[in-house]
Amino acid sequence: MKATLQAETRSTDTRGDLRKLRADGVVPGVLYGFGETAQAIQIKLTELRPLLRRSHGATLLIDLRIGEETAPITTVIREVQRHPVTRQILHCDLLKVDLTRKYSVTVPIFLAGESVGVKNFGGVMDVHIREIDVRCRPDEIPESYTLDVSGLMIGDSIRVADIPRGKEEFLTHADVTVVSVATPRKVVEAAPVAAVEGEEAAEAPAEGEEAAEGGKGKKEEPKGKKEESKGKKEES
Repeated sequence: MKATLQAETRSTDTRGDLRKLRADGVVPGVLYGFGETAQAIQIKLTELRPLLRRSHGATLLIDLRIGEETAPITTVIREVQRHPVTRQILHCDLLKVDLTRKYSVTVPIFLAGESVGVKNFGGVMDVHIREIDVRCRPDEIPESYTLDVSGLMIGDSIRVADIPRGKEEFLTHADVTVVSVATPRKVVEAAPVAAVEGEEAAEAPAEGEEAAEGGKGKKEEPKGKKEESKGKKEES
């Protein structure tokens, strides 16, 4: 399916002028391709935004008209730059395409329905990839692939090879799994860790250790020597 887009030639390129264009609801852009010099253009945001919601990258063919030119140029959206915080569209690049050549593009995958394995048996839906790479002519590029997952039971999966295709060639390997339904994961609570006997022993003070600390700096005189010295004093 083709879309149409009206653009105008852009004569300004200074930072201040580009900022003013955006404030007026106009997006600066560039058209290039076929080895030709890039052409500066500008597009109304109200016309560009609906196409971006449909295009899913470079999958939508666009007949671009510039100014009063009557002959449309077949293009795809190549790149859209957005403000990192506000997500405002800052710039848009369009690429001229040759309808007789094949291009490599990335096509998104969407899932439809609710898996019976998830709904009735508590399975877990694992989405492995959300897009695949294909190669085909511009007028053969699918906008997206929609896969019905409602019939998937636990243990079932859909591979790239299972995706219905037209004339496009899949570049992503056929054995790659797109989506699968896995067995529900059990949450096992960890049992409290019992104190190890050896650790308790290590933490408790060693026998005699406390006494040694308490008597630090004092040397206890042997009992026999005390009695001997006492007897000498009495003799004197």
